[in-house]
Amino acid sequence: MIFGEGTDQDVQIRQTAGLALKSQLETNFSNIDPQIIEYSKVMIMKAYDSEEQIITETAGNVISLILLRGGLNIWPGILDFLIEKLHSENNSIVFSAAKAVCFIIEDSGRAFDEPKFAEELDKLLPSLSGLLMAQPAKSEGVIATVIH
Repeated sequence: MIFGEGTDQDVQIRQTAGLALKSQLETNFSNIDPQIIEYSKVMIMKAYDSEEQIITETAGNVISLILLRGGLNIWPGILDFLIEKLHSENNSIVFSAAKAVCFIIEDSGRAFDEPKFAEELDKLLPSLSGLLMAQPAKSEGVIATVIH
C-alpha cells in the first residue's frame, strides 16, 4: 500500500492514497472485508514512521475514522500505539498523534464512559498532560492541540 510503505513515492501521492483510503472507509466501511481493514490498520501504523507531517496527520485522521465507524473495540492497542507516538522525538509525529487522540475523544467520547475504555483514558491523560508540562515544550501546535 503506497500510503503506508511508499516511502519512495512523492509525499502528495502518498497523501492522496491515504485520503482515498479514508474516503473508501467513510463510504463503504460496513461492506469492506475485515481482512482488508486489518491490513489497512497495519499500513496506517507504518505511515506513522514518516518524517512528513502531512502523512502522519492523514494517518491520524484515518485512525479516528476507523474507530468512529467500527467502535473502539475494532482496534485493540491503538491508544497504546498513539501514547507511544506522543513520546516521539519527532514533533510532527507527536502533533499528529495528539490530534488523532483529540479526534478519537471527540468522536467516541461516550465510549470512554464504559469501564474498560475509561481505563484507556486514564492511561492516555498523563501523556497528554505531560506534553503540556514538557520542558522545553514540544511545540506550540502540539500544546494547542492538546488544549483543544
